[in-house]
Amino acid sequence: MSSLTLELYNMLEEKIGKEEAKKVIEVVEKSLSVIEEKVKEEKEIAKVQIKQDLLDELITKAEFKTEIHRVEEKIEGEIRRVEEKIEGEIRRVEEKMETLRQELKGEMKVIKLLIFFVMALMVILNQNSVEFLLKVFGFIK
Repeated sequence: MSSLTLELYNMLEEKIGKEEAKKVIEVVEKSLSVIEEKVKEEKEIAKVQIKQDLLDELITKAEFKTEIHRVEEKIEGEIRRVEEKIEGEIRRVEEKMETLRQELKGEMKVIKLLIFFVMALMVILNQNSVEFLLKVFGFIK
């Protein structure tokens, strides 16, 4: 008997008698016992329901991994696309540089020929320049 039922028993014993008070207390204790069991059952049901609600609201580990994998694939695809674009631009710049290099080689040949013709004209038109060039190149001292 708990302290609450003991107090209740004492009050009932005074009012309705010992035997009747005992019967009422037994009924109260059985009722409390049934209520306790019902509370335990309801608690377990609520616990299961809350767990199910959480599972419904939250993603599972497998779903999380799947989503991460999907995002990784998307990022990798984007990286490949950017790399291909950069490689294409690099090839285009290299081709342009090679074209410019070839044009420069051709222009250098033209400049060399012009220098040669200017020097030849100088020699032909100026007798003193022949002597000067021979001194420059070390043929005359």
